[in-house]
Amino acid sequence: MKNLVPVNLQRDPGTSLKSVSQKESCPSLQEEAVYTCELLRMASIVKRSNLLEIRKELNSLLAEKGREHLYELLLHVDPESASKTSANFSRRVFRALEVFYITGRKFSEIQKVNEIPDFETVKFAIDYPRDVLYERINSRVLGMLERGLVDEVRKLMHENYHYTTHNSVNSVGIKEVMMYLEGKSGFDETVSLIQQNSRRFAKRQLTWLRKERDLIWIDVNNVREEDNKTANEQIAEKILALLSL
Repeated sequence: MKNLVPVNLQRDPGTSLKSVSQKESCPSLQEEAVYTCELLRMASIVKRSNLLEIRKELNSLLAEKGREHLYELLLHVDPESASKTSANFSRRVFRALEVFYITGRKFSEIQKVNEIPDFETVKFAIDYPRDVLYERINSRVLGMLERGLVDEVRKLMHENYHYTTHNSVNSVGIKEVMMYLEGKSGFDETVSLIQQNSRRFAKRQLTWLRKERDLIWIDVNNVREEDNKTANEQIAEKILALLSL
């Protein structure tokens, strides 16, 4: 992974850091700059690091100082994004901070940009009947467990990863298995929870996709597994046929 462009804190008028050198120690600044030390330290990290190190640093801040601290940090670098969420939604806060430190731009500003790409795109979405979609999700969860999901999550826990301190593992499947390994739920309940939360996630994805412009929906109502072709192969053929028009 290539190195990232350093964050230019001067782009954010709220930080008032024009004349401050980027050092590990905290310089004397205006009283309102409560979180300036964190801003400077993160800027220094971005200068010499990659995405994984930035995430590691943010995860450390989350573990050491909690959600409220990350939220206050976001309030200083991107008040508009902060106003649309709260400390309770740590994943959104984490993502907005991550974007800021990687790009040097506020997440709220990036979301407003409606740049027209200089190339043509064709976007497809697969429109499964709800019952078929849910059946595929349930089967996929069982397959993940059969292929060693529990052992993989156990290894993560041995490496001190946890969904309460590391946003990267606060995801469907991993979180539920961690709760199972902690004795908070039985195995059958864990399977049901992963399936249920996966279905809910898929529903949110569909809601988002239906708002997307110029999206071509692939109707797969008549697609079923055959002896010579899988459902995925049949869907791929439909897409290739549309591209050739």
